[in-house]
Amino acid sequence: MKLIPDPLALMNLLTFGSLPTLIRNKEIELFILPETAMAVRRPSEQPVICEVQRVFEELITQGRVRIQAVVALDAPDQYCQLYPSMSSLSACSILLAEQYKGSVVTDSMKVFAKAREYSSELSIITSLELLKQWFEEEHCSDEEITASLRRTVSFFQPIGCHPFKHWWLTRLFVESER
Repeated sequence: MKLIPDPLALMNLLTFGSLPTLIRNKEIELFILPETAMAVRRPSEQPVICEVQRVFEELITQGRVRIQAVVALDAPDQYCQLYPSMSSLSACSILLAEQYKGSVVTDSMKVFAKAREYSSELSIITSLELLKQWFEEEHCSDEEITASLRRTVSFFQPIGCHPFKHWWLTRLFVESER
């Protein structure tokens, strides 16, 4: 499985404690743009961000994350079709997903919708949907799920129309209900 996450989606995925093992066991390849790598590596004093960055560097060292640019922008027309409605980084992530026949991972509902308009054949998924699948497949405990999602709170909170907002909120506060 080839995944092309944008910076926020990548950070969400990196909060999942079992990510390195999961990537290895499921033969997941993460392809990211150089600009995405720069965004994740941005200096921070927040312990959660520092841990995310540590895991990120570990995955790069292990060859589990590949930093790739869009090849010579073979498709300037496609880029021009995408760019007016989203950031350059989002447009290039979509082109990178097409280039490597992978899935775009984003939590931007605008990018999600525009990518669907651009190509009905493009595989696109939210990081929360992916995390939910992984939690279920790995039979994670409520405590593991809650701990992972709480690590995302400092940099991510799904907006009102996010399809997994209710799931995120429910899982986030599961311990406080006991």
